[in-house]
Amino acid sequence: MRLIIFSDVHANILAYNAFLSDLGKRNFDAVYCLGDLVGYHIWPNEVIEKTRKRRFQCIKGNHDENAFKHKQLSNDLHTYKFDYDIINDENIQFLASLPDTICLNQYINNTKISTLLVHGSPNSNKEYLLENTDDEVFKQMFIQNKVEIICCGHSHKPFHKQVKMGDKYCHVINVGSVGKPKDGNPDACYAILEINNNSTLSNPDGIKVEFIRVKYNVLKASREIEKSVLPNDLADKLIHAI
Repeated sequence: MRLIIFSDVHANILAYNAFLSDLGKRNFDAVYCLGDLVGYHIWPNEVIEKTRKRRFQCIKGNHDENAFKHKQLSNDLHTYKFDYDIINDENIQFLASLPDTICLNQYINNTKISTLLVHGSPNSNKEYLLENTDDEVFKQMFIQNKVEIICCGHSHKPFHKQVKMGDKYCHVINVGSVGKPKDGNPDACYAILEINNNSTLSNPDGIKVEFIRVKYNVLKASREIEKSVLPNDLADKLIHAI
């Protein structure tokens, strides 16, 4: 099984289009989105509609949830919530309908490998899982959720960490961000997770993970922020990937 997993588009249609174009070069079995289709940029409707059209399986990020809650509270335009305000009702309902997590189960050589897809962590879509998060925190998550692989986003910083659990290795994969990286590289980022007949949990390299970076016109994307009512510092952070 070869899975494309992406996250945190954040209403950046230029980065999203580049990502979608890159998918045309790849072989894969399914595509999953780990949430935060919206927030921080001016194209939330375009991003949501392309996601719906492609029928990508998607979970709810904290910004997706916040956009729905914001719409429930007010119909007034707010400078700092402009990116939420412009989402139309149909797309808001789509965000509200998204599940919090998805669990995938595969059997490889009579061994069950379960992959949990979350936005932040299994506990909260606002919790950050970072590469330097203590292994004990990860171990408790693997035990409590009865999974061997956790895929997340939210921090916008990609990593793949192997955690020793008895006689097997479990994996935490942060797939980075398509539309708003924060690892110093502004290129769109996503991950390919491959679990096949050669996959094993008995060694740390038994699960194959590849991070893909895709260039797009980040300068144009930043200028569109500057032309909008959104804060200009969002444009600067986009360019510098911070």
